[in-house]
Amino acid sequence: MKIPTWFRPTVKSFRPDFQEIVDESKTYLLAQTLAPMKDLGRTLIFGLSGSIIAALGYVLCLIGLLRTLQTETGSTFAGTWTFAPYLLVTAAGLLAGAVVITLGLHRYRKRANI
Repeated sequence: MKIPTWFRPTVKSFRPDFQEIVDESKTYLLAQTLAPMKDLGRTLIFGLSGSIIAALGYVLCLIGLLRTLQTETGSTFAGTWTFAPYLLVTAAGLLAGAVVITLGLHRYRKRANI
C-alpha cells in the first residue's frame, strides 16, 4: 500500500534553525560586549587625558607658588631659611592633594551608597 504524499510527515532540516541561533547569538554578543567596551575605552581616554592635564596644572601651580615665595618675600627666607619655601610648598601640595582625595572619596561613597 502506497502512502499518499499529503499524509507523509515532512522532515525539516535542523540547519536553518541552528544558523538562526548562531546569528542571533553573534548579534547579542556584539551588542553586549563590543558596545560597552567602546564606551569604556572612550571613558578611559578622556579620563586619563583629563587627569594628566589636571596633574600638570597642579604641578605648575605649585612651582608658581614656590617661585613667588622665593622672589616676592624679599629677605624673609634668606640665609639659613632658604629651605622654608620648599617646605611650605610641599605642605600646601600635600594639603591640597588630601582635600581632593577626601572630596573624591566622599562623592564616591555618596554615589555608591556605602
